[in-house]
Amino acid sequence: MRDPAPRLHGLEDTTRCPLGHRCESCGAESPGLEVEIVPTPLGSLCLTLCRRCAAFDDVLPISVSTAVRLGAQHTEHVGADRIVYGDRP
Repeated sequence: MRDPAPRLHGLEDTTRCPLGHRCESCGAESPGLEVEIVPTPLGSLCLTLCRRCAAFDDVLPISVSTAVRLGAQHTEHVGADRIVYGDRP
């Protein structure tokens, strides 16, 4: 059986993730926006966040359907397959 760790590590790569024009947490349109990886129980998501929200180490309020959609988009950004992303025993 192959070790999935190398494939999952790629989910933290943000080089191909799009940078939005406003923070997806507070809505601020400010300089210094960055794509951040946000872990969720459903997997990793890439979100455009301002420095303040990125520093806030708390769970962002997000619906399950939005988390699933954003997680699927992020796996496409990094070239991972959805089976690896959503595989649960």
